[in-house]
Amino acid sequence: MKKFVMILILFFLFVPVSSDANQDKSDTLAEKFLIVTRQKEQNSKLLDMLKTLMSQQMNRLSKANNWDENQRKLIEKYTNKMTNILMEELSWEKIKGNHLKIIESIYSDEELRSLIHFFESELGQLYINKQQIAMQKLGESSQNVMLNITRRIRAIEQEMKAELGGV
Repeated sequence: MKKFVMILILFFLFVPVSSDANQDKSDTLAEKFLIVTRQKEQNSKLLDMLKTLMSQQMNRLSKANNWDENQRKLIEKYTNKMTNILMEELSWEKIKGNHLKIIESIYSDEELRSLIHFFESELGQLYINKQQIAMQKLGESSQNVMLNITRRIRAIEQEMKAELGGV
């Protein structure tokens, strides 16, 4: 969950980067770092997960509220619009530059070289593969936690409505 939140925070961070003669070298190292750590692939998986979560949430709302077919189509229309905004704003092409700036602001060239060396190694690739599995499982787990929280909050809302109705 923390990693998921960190990824979302990184999407929206803006870190200015100074330009100097070494910037081209840093750009190359930062770009290589993004490649060896499969950031584009991870971004794609995150977007797929967000798309699925939005769709599932709208389906749950539809069933919980017993919406008719016209209402469902209308909800689907607006869900698609919202999903399209997410996909556009969080597309790799749109966020890659910001990722590069963040990586360059955090790591020195030497640190990037060492990290790239590690992530290109067998152990580094194992870490990346396992991390992707962990992220997927954490996402699924977080979704279940949120469903439980939502159910409990709805129960409190019903209790409050009942009490307010009696006042």
